[in-house]
Amino acid sequence: MTNSFHGISIGTERFGDDIYLTLKPTGKLTHEDYVVITPIIESALKAV
Repeated sequence: MTNSFHGISIGTERFGDDIYLTLKPTGKLTHEDYVVITPIIESALKAV
């Protein structure tokens, strides 16, 4: 039996006036995953 992991790492960095968003998906993400992830990304962007 094998375990499969899927998810996404989200990071933001600011350099002066520039903001960089890093997304690192792992495994096979479903539409439902993106439905959950979208508000997290929006919240991260509002915080910077």
